[in-house]
Amino acid sequence: MTLAPPRGAIHPPSPNSETSPPSDQGVARPAVRSVIVTGVLVVHDGAAWLDECLDGLGLQTRPLDRLVIVDTGSVDDSRGLAASHDRIRQVIGDVQTIAAPRASTFGDAVGRAVDQLLARSVWSEGALAGESSFGEASFGESSQGEWLWLLHDDSAADPGALDHLLDAARRSPSVGVAGPKLTTWDDPSRLLQVGQQITRAGGRAGGPATGEPDQGQHDHRGDVLSVNTSGMLIRREVFDSLGGFDPKLGQFGDGLDLCWRAHLAGHRVVVVPRARMRARGTTTTRWPARCARQQRSRPSPNCPSLGSKPPRESNTSRRMSIPEVLTLRTSPRWSC
Repeated sequence: MTLAPPRGAIHPPSPNSETSPPSDQGVARPAVRSVIVTGVLVVHDGAAWLDECLDGLGLQTRPLDRLVIVDTGSVDDSRGLAASHDRIRQVIGDVQTIAAPRASTFGDAVGRAVDQLLARSVWSEGALAGESSFGEASFGESSQGEWLWLLHDDSAADPGALDHLLDAARRSPSVGVAGPKLTTWDDPSRLLQVGQQITRAGGRAGGPATGEPDQGQHDHRGDVLSVNTSGMLIRREVFDSLGGFDPKLGQFGDGLDLCWRAHLAGHRVVVVPRARMRARGTTTTRWPARCARQQRSRPSPNCPSLGSKPPRESNTSRRMSIPEVLTLRTSPRWSC
């Protein structure tokens, strides 16, 4: 005699989960998750916020498949907090912690994490258990269904943040980068950033003003020039094809530069206001003119539109290169 499960025990599938075709008995086989999401959390003296950051990751309605924590030479208790956070390991299971030099930029740390990744072409409970029938990609090989969720230690994601970001990405295969609405750390009803737009002169355009009350006035936004690196969701194949962050830009403008190159490579960059994330602090900083000059003049095999060209073509391409702008930073330690 077989007993049916209680009605309350039957849960509707997540919009980002996939169910295998039903078997002959009409019972669905275990789902094979076709999308891998790897969180890359960069930590730099973040003990004051790290617990809340990890709590937010552990409460995601669509859990991460794996998490790489990169500690950039923290001198506080950040490493101990990351190692002792039991919930994150119970929820995610596959958690790696690696070290990076203290002088590393956010982009350097993310690149180090990506170098450590073991990408799989098919993701499921069977693949996690090491069953060869599911097949694995070779070490460092990118899966076409893989995303990177870039995270700052001084940020805390709402439980549905990742689910909303993935839902927006699923709606259009042209989306290469997606980012959340950022609110202030102490008061999530006040805004920090809802994507980024700039004027032709390089100034910020369209707000919001820092600390502006969130009444949904910016929730119509979709396609933007760039999103912040705090909570940025980017396709692994896009990240790899663009060569990751540009080390020449250091702490200033590397997120804007990456999104700009994604646009030029034919990908959309979108902000997803339903995906919310608290972030600590904000400063407005001028992006040094030398960074813009490097962007215009450097050879770039990953994005020929930004490389050096003859004078006549250079005058045309200059309108497409990043202006001498300065961009909003949601952390005084990491760039946009």
